[in-house]
Amino acid sequence: MALARATRRIRSRGFATQVSVLKNGLKVATTKREGGATACELLLGAGSRHDVVSGSAAVLPQVLSAANEEALCKLGATATTDVGRETTAFSVTVAGDAAGAIDTLGTVSKPKLTEAAVTAAKTAHLQALDDEAGFMGKRGGVSESVLVDRLHVSCFRDSTLGNPLNGTADTVADITMKTLQEFHAASYAGSNSVLAVTGPVEHSQVVALAEKNFGAMPSKPTPIVASKPYFLGSELVYRNDEMGPHAFMALGYEGVPLLSSDSVCFDLFAQIIGEYNKSDMTMPSGVPAQITGNRVANEIANKMQVGCAEHYRAFNLQYSDTGLFGWFGVMDELAVEHMVGEMIFGVNMLSSSVTPEEVERAKRELKLKMLTACDSSTTNSKEVAAHIQSYGRVMTPEEYALRLDAISTEDVKRVAWKYLHDAELAYAALGPLHGLPDHYHVRRNTAMWRY
Repeated sequence: MALARATRRIRSRGFATQVSVLKNGLKVATTKREGGATACELLLGAGSRHDVVSGSAAVLPQVLSAANEEALCKLGATATTDVGRETTAFSVTVAGDAAGAIDTLGTVSKPKLTEAAVTAAKTAHLQALDDEAGFMGKRGGVSESVLVDRLHVSCFRDSTLGNPLNGTADTVADITMKTLQEFHAASYAGSNSVLAVTGPVEHSQVVALAEKNFGAMPSKPTPIVASKPYFLGSELVYRNDEMGPHAFMALGYEGVPLLSSDSVCFDLFAQIIGEYNKSDMTMPSGVPAQITGNRVANEIANKMQVGCAEHYRAFNLQYSDTGLFGWFGVMDELAVEHMVGEMIFGVNMLSSSVTPEEVERAKRELKLKMLTACDSSTTNSKEVAAHIQSYGRVMTPEEYALRLDAISTEDVKRVAWKYLHDAELAYAALGPLHGLPDHYHVRRNTAMWRY
């Protein structure tokens, strides 16, 4: 193909994904599915860790989205933006032809910024930062994303990976049109971008549209990371005994990068620990939490016959050069120490007493998640774009299943012992935390004290 340097075809679950690379390095991937909507995902390698003025990565997409609002309404399309620490995603789903959606996304490559548009976006962003309901969650609660963001600020404080995802009120106020123009010029490049389209489309047509809209984007060498971000064992505690009966906490260990050979093991760790909601006592397997085979959820649900948490969820976040593994939890103020103790013990068990049954259960659930992600055009385009951005190719559900099946229980113990046993940890917490042990005691419990 004249417009592309290379073209590859990956077949999964009956759908073929074709990948081409334009001259400027932009990767174009299409998955043809007859009928249904067409989903377009533009993923750029620009996030909050690339900010010079903190908050630039979050404000710029708001300016671009506002400029496209009228065109998207005429298309009858739905659009979202998602700003991460290393990437920014622009998603458009349309019932009709993909040409209009891709043309709309094309404004990302050559934005026409104005002082009025930048001021309006800054005002809206500052209002969201100041709005307790919008920023923290419903009254008396706090969203997981807020505390996980603060966790990054705490444990990666000496690295740009610790930049606040949305900036702060002080830094956002300093953003100007020139700031955003410089951020766009430095971070938005064809060589670090992926356009993934899923729906009733022809690959050659999408490649031509991509060349037309994104062909002028510059090609830049991949930035060299001077050193891996230093993971600092730390605590960031906002104690407030007046905010309600529940305390909120995010705790993390240093994980591994996306391309690590132990990456899939960390996916298993998070799935073994799992998720629990007191209001919905049924686990993903359909078994009540009090009798589930998930030992962490079982202990949490049965602690002192009343339970010790309202909710918890394990997470595994992976970046180009490091990772963050841990959990977010909501607990009663009288059960903070119990909750933290049970969760730390659950992570400790990964390196000493995890069972083959637990590992196989986690494998089945991860396979189901991977297959579910391919069900709709929107989720499929997101998965394809993320895979190509991370791995340079599409990892099919079949390949991921093979990687999972190659991991034994002893592999899980070995990797957990290497990274999580007697390891540094960091946490960010908010609320009535009078029962939270100090960092020294929490850190000491990451090793089993048995004789």
